Parts: sequence; C-alpha cells; structure tokens
Amino acid sequence: KQKKSAIQTMPQGKLLYVRARRDRTIVFLCYEAQDTVQILKKKLCDAQSNSNQSPDQIRLYIRRSDQQYQLLNDTDTVSNAGLETDSDIYFVYQNKDGKWEEVHTEIYEPLDEGGPDDEIEGEEAEMHGDIPHTRKEKGKGRA
Repeated sequence: KQKKSAIQTMPQGKLLYVRARRDRTIVFLCYEAQDTVQILKKKLCDAQSNSNQSPDQIRLYIRRSDQQYQLLNDTDTVSNAGLETDSDIYFVYQNKDGKWEEVHTEIYEPLDEGGPDDEIEGEEAEMHGDIPHTRKEKGKGRA
C-alpha cells in the first residue's frame, strides 16, 4: 500500500484566474479552462468562509459588450462560457424567498487622482523644504 500524500498536487492544465465581484467584495478564483461553471461556483463558496451559501444559491454572470449581464449556465465549461483569464464575473445570492438579487458592484475611486508629474502643493510642500517630490503621497507613506 502507498500512503496518500497530504500535499495536494497542482492541476496539470494551465491555471487561469477571474475576479468574482459582488457589492464591495472581490474574490480571486483560479480555474482551468475545462472546469464547469458549477465548479467555479463551488470554489467561490469555499473561498468565502463567512458565507453560508451553497453553489445552488449562487448565480454567476458576465457583462456583455452592450453592458448587460448574461447568466452563466452551470453545465458549461468556463472556456465555453466565454471567460478568459483576468475576466470579471459577477455573483448574486438567492434570498430566503427564492428570489435572486440584482447584480450590484461598487465603483471605486482611484487612489491617486493626479499623474506622476503632479507637484505637492501648499503647506505640505513648505514642510519638506528643498526635497523634490513628484507626486502626492497617500496612505501610510503620508503619516
């Protein structure tokens, strides 16, 4: 008898990824082109430890070129569904009444509004004296 290894081996195919979005949540999922949409939904459930949803209570959508959302069929392979690596998919839950949520995601503002050639203005520039700066500092670097 051979012992089974506790380490899981990586799949043989090329790994791809998508971003699954809902409200303010973004989940990065790895998949193979031959995986089905149902497998992708299971991976989404596994990735969300705080969710009590099963794959049957989740629907996945892609956004078409006309900005409308298209429901993905559970039995389709991910490649047949039109997903490519670095794609965005959108997920919704089924509520207790059996109704499905509408697709909704938050639009984030960019962290840095200016380009790399923006100068620091006003009081902050005076504090740094003759030290040249080429962009505005944000977040921890500013503290």
